[in-house]
Amino acid sequence: MIEDILSEVRRAARKFPEWPTNPFHANDIIGEEQGELTKALVQWVGEREKGVTEKDIREEAVQLAAMTIRFIISLDAGAYDITAKWHTQEFQ
Repeated sequence: MIEDILSEVRRAARKFPEWPTNPFHANDIIGEEQGELTKALVQWVGEREKGVTEKDIREEAVQLAAMTIRFIISLDAGAYDITAKWHTQEFQ
């Protein structure tokens, strides 16, 4: 499970190496992922005809966790600065 999350962090950082320098914008990315998880849950529970599966729910939850980790990486690196727009984020 944890390796899936770390793998998603790596994949996302390769695909989108820039991360918002404003922590509120970074939090918006987390909020977007939370919204996608919520939408998938609504469809899984109440709109079964949409075909959302437990695998889909898990994928959304992993993406949410990965973006939260990216937020923490920048926080720990002291990279948040509301006077700038983006910084490059590297994850091994």
